[in-house]
Amino acid sequence: MRFYNRPHQHDCGGDLHARTLFLHLLDAHGKTCFEKNSPASPTAFLEAVTPFRDGLVVGVECMFAWYWLADLCEAEGIPFLLGHTLAMETIHSDKTKTDKIDAAKLAGLLRGGVFPRAYVYPKAKRATRDLLRRRSAFVRQRAQLIALIQNTNSQYNHSPFSKKLTYVGNRTEEIAARFTDDSTRLTSCTISRRTDEPHAISRRSTSSLGRVYGSTPPVRSLHCGHVRTGDGRCRRGALSVLSQRHRVGVRRSGFR
Repeated sequence: MRFYNRPHQHDCGGDLHARTLFLHLLDAHGKTCFEKNSPASPTAFLEAVTPFRDGLVVGVECMFAWYWLADLCEAEGIPFLLGHTLAMETIHSDKTKTDKIDAAKLAGLLRGGVFPRAYVYPKAKRATRDLLRRRSAFVRQRAQLIALIQNTNSQYNHSPFSKKLTYVGNRTEEIAARFTDDSTRLTSCTISRRTDEPHAISRRSTSSLGRVYGSTPPVRSLHCGHVRTGDGRCRRGALSVLSQRHRVGVRRSGFR
């Protein structure tokens, strides 16, 4: 675990939420010089920290709404830190948790040099990373829907499907024809149609990622979390590796 231990004249801890941001600032002597709950907006944040801009560092706990604050601090030249949530035992082990207490703890961790750091993902890469995460959710959703069709078929003790339902062409009206009850037919038809939606989204996102990261190594096909390179090798999770290329690097013509 990496800790941020550089001294600053003002240490600002922020308990960030989707709509609110509680700020707590400590001066060079460890005394509270400002604390306030304000809207989570660039204008409100800049108004609050303007008197303390000299030697200011801002640290917040890593959660889903930190993008705008990181971009704002970068544009304003303010050092910005993300706190590793699981490593902040001083917060999670406390019996009492409020925005005011959490912000003060974050500021204290910054001043004490024990602020556990999380990686601030580059702005240019965030959209692609989010696309990867959404794609993974769609793939899991598609697998769950196909499993529902298989389970329904097993409930009525019908013979196994002769073809894999993972392929769109194999999910035909013959699936519903296996059942005699109208409600069961409607269920199977609805599930089959819903299965095509996440599949189409997944394929479009895969094509988009292939255009962005298909240059190194030479990508021949991208499908279902695999990359098949020009020499025929496959790697699971290669889309994630491609999106992390700026961190892990690529050696020779394959992945390591």
